[in-house]
Amino acid sequence: MVWFLFAALTAMSESFKDVTSKRGLKHLDAYVVSWSLIFFTLPLLLPLLFFIEIPPLGDQFGLALMVGASLNVVAMILYIRALK
Repeated sequence: MVWFLFAALTAMSESFKDVTSKRGLKHLDAYVVSWSLIFFTLPLLLPLLFFIEIPPLGDQFGLALMVGASLNVVAMILYIRALK
């Protein structure tokens, strides 16, 4: 039953993100809004690095990280432009 709570919280968080992004687009550029969505989550996620164990990383991790990050940046910018 905990899964239902997590699903509801995720849905509410995503809808709140969309509403605040749409509201921010009235006064700001799409690039600023997409940057702020990513930047302001860092204070929430960085403390987790002290509590989790990082597994050994393979040789292709850097390449996969760069490709994944690039695709996520493009997807976020296109998503914010679509909201506008």
